[in-house]
Parts: sequence; C-alpha cells; structure tokens
Amino acid sequence: MVNGLTMVVVIILTLCTMIVTLTMFPTLRMGKLTIQTYWLITLLGASIVWGLSGFSLSFLQNAIAGEGGMNPMRILGLFFSFTTLAIFLDEVVLIRDLAYLAIHRAGFSQRRMFMIWYGLVALATMVTANDIVILTLTPFIIYFARHAKIHPLPYLMAQFVSANVWSMMFVIGNPTNIYVASQFGLGFLDYVSVMAIPTLIVGTCGYGLLYLVFHRHLNTQLTKPDLLMNPPHPSYRPGVVMLIGAIILMMLSEWLGLGMDQLTIISVLILVIWIKITYPRSGLLLETFKRLPYALIPFFISMMVLVQGLTLTGLTSELLTTLETLPSVYGYGISSFLFSNAMNNIPMTIWFTEVIALQTIPSLVSMYATIIGSNLGALLTPIGALAGLMWMTILKNKQVQISFFQFVLYGCFFGGILLSIALMSLDVIL
Repeated sequence: MVNGLTMVVVIILTLCTMIVTLTMFPTLRMGKLTIQTYWLITLLGASIVWGLSGFSLSFLQNAIAGEGGMNPMRILGLFFSFTTLAIFLDEVVLIRDLAYLAIHRAGFSQRRMFMIWYGLVALATMVTANDIVILTLTPFIIYFARHAKIHPLPYLMAQFVSANVWSMMFVIGNPTNIYVASQFGLGFLDYVSVMAIPTLIVGTCGYGLLYLVFHRHLNTQLTKPDLLMNPPHPSYRPGVVMLIGAIILMMLSEWLGLGMDQLTIISVLILVIWIKITYPRSGLLLETFKRLPYALIPFFISMMVLVQGLTLTGLTSELLTTLETLPSVYGYGISSFLFSNAMNNIPMTIWFTEVIALQTIPSLVSMYATIIGSNLGALLTPIGALAGLMWMTILKNKQVQISFFQFVLYGCFFGGILLSIALMSLDVIL
C-alpha cells in the first residue's frame, strides 16, 4: 500500500512537472545540442515507478509490449512511418506552395481568403496530421499576414481550430486516433464510417463560430504580397503517390490481411528506394529523417509505464467505476476533454484506453467519445496537446502575442461549444 501511494504521488508529480517544463522551459541547451525537456521528466518518473514495482520485468513487459497484435511498438511504427511521408512533402515545399497558390485565389477579399485558409488547413490535416500542419503552416501564415498588412489572429485561430477539428476525420489525423483505433482493432473504414458525420458537422460549425468572432477583422481588403516562393522539388510526385497509396492501403488493410503499420512502413520503404534511384543526390530524405519527432519515442514508452503504474495502484479501475455511472458518450467525452488539459492528450488517451479495456465488453461509444475528447481537448488550453505547445512556441518566436489567458478564453468558447456538438452528433449516430 505504501508503494502504491508513493507510486500515485510520483505519477502526479511527474505529470505536473512535465506540464511546467512544457510551458516554462520546453528545451534544454547543452552546447550545440538542444533537448526537449518533457521526455526527460517522464522518463525519470517512469524509471522511479518501475523501481517502486520492484524492477519487475513483467511490469515493464506489460507496459511496453502490451497485449494483442497491435502493441505500442507497432503503433509507434505506424505513427513514424506516416509522419515520414507527411514531413517529406513539407521538405519538398509542396504544402507551403499549395497554401500560397490557394490563398492567392482570394484576390483582395479577406472573407474569401479566410474561408479558403480554413478549408486548406482542413484538407491538409486530413491527408497528413494536425501536428504537421501546425508546424508547417503557422510560420507561413504569419509571414503572409505581415506582408499583406492584415491581422494574423483570425487566421491563426482558424488554423488551430481547423487542424484540431478535422483531425478527427481519419485515423491518421492524430496520434491519439491511431492509438485508440489500433488498440481496439478499429479499421480505417470502420473508423471513418462513425467519425465522418460528427467531423463534418463540427467542422462546419467551427467555421461559423470563427466567422462570428472574427468577421470584423475581415472587413478590410488585403494587400496582395508578392512573396518569393521556391517551386516544389520534382520529387514531390513520388511523395504524393506514396502518401495517397499509403492511405488507400490502410483502407484495404483488413482485406489485405496486413496491419496499417506494416502497410505504411512498406510505403516509406518504396518512397526511399524510389527517391534514391530517381534523385540520388537529393538530401531531402536525410532532412526528412532529421525532422522526425524522435522525442516521442521515450515519451510514449515512459507514459506507458506510468499508466501501467496507475493500473497497478487501482486508480484505473476506480476511474472506470466512476465513468460507468455516467452516460458513456458524455462521461468519456467530457472527462477525456478535461483530462487532456490536466495531463496532455497523449497520456490521457493511453490511460483511458486502459480504462476502456477493463470494461466487460469494450464499448464503441466510449472509444469514439475518448477520440473526440483527445482531439478537441487541444482547443481548451495549450497544455491539451503537443500541437498547442508547438503552436504557442512558434508564435512566441515569431513575436506574435497571444497570451495563455487569451488562448483559454477562446478555448472555452470554441472548445466547449464544439465538444457539445460533437458528442451530441456521436450520441445520435451510436
């Protein structure tokens, strides 16, 4: 019992310290090396929790290897392989070039540009992932807004809302989607058949709310800037082919008898061979692999250990008991939304997946409600998702002022309303 209580304290302190480091000092410089601090904190906490378990190998094996065919290591493989395809398209400058061409179609109308921008972010999110869109398009829209002499805030908020709403559409839109779907065997098409309608409804309402809040900023005409944009490298063609191919293969994964992770890894291998043969002197692949979020590997594994610790202490079963007294859609949806902002959406999703696994028969309602909460939780505070923290860091570096308090004010409005709409839509469907 002492170990159990101590383990709970260590886990809470680890999560609180992780959030503080993410908001106060997200990186640590050691000479020329820059290290992200959040994974160091979680790795230390996980090491202590493992020590409190008596350095049990079975405890560690259950945490890291998991149960069933789609274990945590395979989920990492799926995430990193698909992220490789998305980052490659950013390296060849395709995403930014398309963004520039798209918003130029708005002419001098901010209203038209606002609508085009929201739709472009939605499309980019659905075929890549929300983190990629945040990293790629945030600096671009700030740069564009300054040269067009318009206020960047409406476009930045439109990007953030769009990226975290439309990421619900496909499994690949968010690492949390991948985790829940993989753990419970939700196929690509099964997932879309449930999440398409809530995403379309929430996505449409999201645009309406954004326009309601920011329409006064959009009354003035913009000055069309003549930006210097490099054309995409010719290797964008194989990149697009393999990205589309990977999505199609994931749709057919059950029919092919292969896991989604295996199919995306195969797609990446084909892309690497294709680029090496066609463009042997290109350094784009090397730059792509350099940009992969490797810090997520120790972070993800550490969080698996911490969640295993919560299960060992009995807190996971207690959370299940509490949630079972509530309607599944709203109980899991609202609690996952709030817990995302107490511990970040990836740790929350890992924990809630363990809670759902303890159900006598894991319910689809609780799975999809948790997915909704993990995506829309990013809208409430910057802590809700790594995408939010990366977004705030980019804004700070680009000297765009959006305070934590201002973010939360917008988050309560957009997040609260859109969560309600999403959960009601899911309630009707399931």
